[in-house]
Amino acid sequence: CRHRWRCYRTNVTRTTNNMKLSFDNIAIGVYTGISTGVFALLTTFVLLSIVLGKPTKHDSSAKAAKSVEIAEAIKLGSAAFLRTEYFYITLFVIVTAILIALSPYLEEDADKDDGWRTAVNFLVGSTLSAVAGYIGMFTAVRANVRTTAAANVGLNPALNVAFKSGTVMGLTVVAFGILGVSISLLIFMDPTVLAGFGFGASSIALFARVGGGIFTKAADVGADLVGKVANDMDEDDPRNPAVIAD
Repeated sequence: CRHRWRCYRTNVTRTTNNMKLSFDNIAIGVYTGISTGVFALLTTFVLLSIVLGKPTKHDSSAKAAKSVEIAEAIKLGSAAFLRTEYFYITLFVIVTAILIALSPYLEEDADKDDGWRTAVNFLVGSTLSAVAGYIGMFTAVRANVRTTAAANVGLNPALNVAFKSGTVMGLTVVAFGILGVSISLLIFMDPTVLAGFGFGASSIALFARVGGGIFTKAADVGADLVGKVANDMDEDDPRNPAVIAD
């Protein structure tokens, strides 16, 4: 072909209209996506190690020891919340994946393979989204006390720890997203099944956001009723279990 770009564009248009791809069409994008996703994950692990390497106490005072004790209670509470939430999310994912896999049988002219391929992408997207949420919670509940300790030294050290801990979650989401899409295209060579990946990832994110919001609001109201109203305790008194949950 004398005009390589024109032929390439025509080939891509044809294959896209037919919803079929060849590896030559997407090789650069797939390799770029996988490499950048791996680089983002490596950066995430480096940042996480830096955050976890920060001290949890700025001195040996009783207040510093108390902050570590409160942080440990928050860490245990968050782990219990995630276990309960992920149990029910797992049930939803399993049932939905089965329905997606069987959905092509409702139409006579539908490709039956699209069902299980979309279901596999749904499971992968759900799993990666759940892992990203766990990593974010894992980092946040451990960075809180380290940010508090750094704040006793100065504003910049505290901001440094907090910014790195937030970056861990952001990069994890981006890395898993681009890795999932790239690997799915590499394996299935069909962009239509990527809808399952996006559906799975967004479903778990929605459950985590709504479920976490309801849990936090219930803990907040409980803390006010039990603490301030019933027992005349101060706002955010750590002796109130609902404050820890909030």
